[in-house]
Amino acid sequence: MKKFMLLFSSAVVLIFVCLMIYALKEPANMDQEWGGPMFYAVKNGDVKKVQKLAAKKIGLEERDPADNTTPVIRSAGQGDWDMVEILLKAGADPWAQDEMGYTTGSSAFFNRDKYFPGHDQMLHYRNVKKILLKIGYPVNPTPSPKKIRQLVKEGKWPPEGVKLSAEGMDGNQLKMSDFTEAEQKLIEPHPGEVVYGRDAHGNLIYQKGSYDGKN
Repeated sequence: MKKFMLLFSSAVVLIFVCLMIYALKEPANMDQEWGGPMFYAVKNGDVKKVQKLAAKKIGLEERDPADNTTPVIRSAGQGDWDMVEILLKAGADPWAQDEMGYTTGSSAFFNRDKYFPGHDQMLHYRNVKKILLKIGYPVNPTPSPKKIRQLVKEGKWPPEGVKLSAEGMDGNQLKMSDFTEAEQKLIEPHPGEVVYGRDAHGNLIYQKGSYDGKN
């Protein structure tokens, strides 16, 4: 009986040790499965982790094996504009496209209604649009994902004369006067979005409330 209990106890301990080893290895495996540590952070909405990795230039151009998307494209598609802003400022490629032709700009401009942000993301969303416009992202018209795939095949994406990176750009420092009237309309929120007042530079100040399109 004692021998049996000893064997049973040893088996339990062995199983426990194996489970602990698996648990410790799981995050690394998940990183690999999800495209890398940056993707793992993006998909989990871990802004602090994204910020730490971006500061070290880690994983900015990782690709998801499933659809060839990058962290900045995925962040935009999720509506996590705070992460988009962090990634662009760190130097993530603003012209990257996934296998379907979607880019960061697709979520910001082409699918503007589909990716309508919540109140907590509004300022970041606006900053991202300012940054993309500043580097020359085409908006007249905004190319569809299908058009982007075509341009890539023709060697015309990114377009000529644009800035290839937004590294170091701060959307908060870009004034509305830096943009054309048409561009300002793209930057400004739609009627019904949460907004209140303007700052000294004419930028809208977002707070709880509703925007009637008149401010």
